[in-house]
Amino acid sequence: MSRLRIGIDVGGTNTDAVVVDEEGSVIASTKSATTLNPSDGIAKALSEVIEGLDKSRISQAMLGTTHPANAIIQRKSLQKVAVLRLAAPSSLAIRPGAAWPRDLHEAVIGPAIIVGGGYEYDGTEIAPLEEKAIR
Repeated sequence: MSRLRIGIDVGGTNTDAVVVDEEGSVIASTKSATTLNPSDGIAKALSEVIEGLDKSRISQAMLGTTHPANAIIQRKSLQKVAVLRLAAPSSLAIRPGAAWPRDLHEAVIGPAIIVGGGYEYDGTEIAPLEEKAIR
């Protein structure tokens, strides 16, 4: 049984979704207007594009969007976020958002902590997760 992949792109005007098979052939697609709340449009596009498919065949789903880039460029609708970086001790010298413009840093970076733990891109453990530091 071949596996299927889903791709969803949320743009400023339209939300597009496709399902492709292992050969890269598009087997389902949809396009709809991007909604005020992008999550609603994503859910609508996803439900439309997978309608009638055997969901057990879906092996991957990818999402792309310009919303974060637009929010940063326009400095609109930004909210503070907490930052948990798993990279100590190698990244302790550079704090999260250190090179960001001051106004962007103040608008976005909330509580931040850098703790030990993490993996290389190939899955090799760099250091065990410091669960106590996270708590």
